[in-house]
Formats: sequence, structure tokens, C-alpha cells
Amino acid sequence: MWSGGTWVPDRFRMGSWMSGFKTVEEYTNPDFVPPNPVPLKPEPMKVYKNIRSEMRKGRQIFGPYAECHPAGLPYRFSIGYFTVVSTPAEIDFLYADLNYRRIYMDGRPAPDPAKTPPSYYGHSLGHWEGRTLVVETSNIRGKNTQIEPHIPKAEGSRIVERYKPEGPNVMAVHFTMTNPDFTKPWSVDFKILRDPKRVLVEDICSDGNRYILEEGGELTMHSAEGKPLERAED
Repeated sequence: MWSGGTWVPDRFRMGSWMSGFKTVEEYTNPDFVPPNPVPLKPEPMKVYKNIRSEMRKGRQIFGPYAECHPAGLPYRFSIGYFTVVSTPAEIDFLYADLNYRRIYMDGRPAPDPAKTPPSYYGHSLGHWEGRTLVVETSNIRGKNTQIEPHIPKAEGSRIVERYKPEGPNVMAVHFTMTNPDFTKPWSVDFKILRDPKRVLVEDICSDGNRYILEEGGELTMHSAEGKPLERAED
């Protein structure tokens, strides 16, 4: 049984997000290819490059998290922190923004997608392979979700995660994602670290949210006085 505690992604080794961008300049250059790029097909890649090009101009035209949509999978891996609550029947990831993810460990079958609507975090089934926790997630929502910041996600994604302890406060994570917009499965390796001093602090996105979706489809950040700012970032 996975012991509890509050865990944070090892951002120092991950770089910015799971593709491995190091700087804003790299990210806003649509022709720059990061170390571990998301393997998008030509049409989704065209959409993604346009989003990044607009960000270089200071315009954000796609950013569900900025609109208070849950981070979802796999974007949630690379942001924030979470507490683990574990029982023999289930493992729950509790996030500061009051989202949670439940991994069922009781051997139940995957839901019928024709009868069960997709959700931000999908339906996760877990089992143990020795000390490694293996989680298979399907039925992940596509609309208003992203693979990484500003990469729209098609419905029909599947993710397989493997959590392997490397010490009392270090967990190695390997995940592989398939998606209808991919040319091949996308795999990422990173670590999460237990922080014994950190506790969850309530963080509600809608409180003080200043991102407004304009009529033209652009997300604009406004000041506390309601005036648009020149630059909006996720």
C-alpha cells in the first residue's frame, strides 16, 4: 500500500512541462522542437504551432486551465502538488484546487464508454507488480482539456502509469499515453518527491480569476480593476 504524504513533481529535472522546454523563448518559437515532443499528427500540430505563434505576440487563444477547467491528465502530472490517501480498495490523489483523482484497486472492470461519459481525470484502474503501482486510465475527456499547456486533447486518450519507489521520499514515474491525434505513443519519465513540510492549502480557481474569454476566442487577463492587460499567460 502506497504510504501517504504530500508529493510534488521534480520540476528541476523535468524542465518546463513534460516535453522539456527550458525557456519561454523556446516555447513561443513554434519551430523549436523540445527534447521530448508530443507526437502530434500534421493537422493537430498545425493548430498547436498557431497557438504558440499567437503566444509570442502576447495573445492566448487556448488555455482551459486559465478558464478554471481542471488540469486533467496528463497535464496534472507537471503542475502543483497533491496528497495521497491509500487503502487496499482505492488510492486517492487530492489536489489543492479541490480536484481529486481516484484509482480503483478492487479489480473492477473498465467502464463501457458508450454508457459512461468521459471525465477530466478519466477512469483509473490500478494493480501492484511487486512494489510498482501500475495504473491504466481510459474514458478521458477531450473537450476543454489539454495534453500540456495549450495542446488541445482529442477524446479517446489512454494512459498507463508506473510508480516505482526509489527511497522513502522519491517515486519514479513512467507513463505512456496514446491519443487519436498522435502518430505514436508518447512516453515520459520523471520523479515526484515527498515534501514532509508541505500541506494542502485551499486554492479555488474561480476566486479572483482574471482570465476572460473574449468574443473573438482570445483569453485576456484583466487587472483587479477589470482592465485588460497587455499579456496573458497560462
